[in-house]
Amino acid sequence: MGDAMRNLTVFQHKCESQLQSILRNRNLNFFNQKLDGKKEMYIYGEVKGLEIWIYKDGAEIGGKNIDKRFEKDDFESEEELIDAFKNEVESLLESN
Repeated sequence: MGDAMRNLTVFQHKCESQLQSILRNRNLNFFNQKLDGKKEMYIYGEVKGLEIWIYKDGAEIGGKNIDKRFEKDDFESEEELIDAFKNEVESLLESN
């Protein structure tokens, strides 16, 4: 992913860092991780039946009967959005 990582937003770096911390604490890995997108660069990966996307200013979690979206307009701040995303990932990993 090298050079492409430089094209990510500060939000994406922060969100991905929080996600990696959660996974490390649970001895889990983010599988099939890739950077993709034509109009907007995003991070994609899978863990324990979840699909995770981190966009330039939002995130999404999908899976069997799971469709959670975290969009900037729904939160007071970027930090609040990242916290909500982090908490949801933790909750879903505990229940999967």
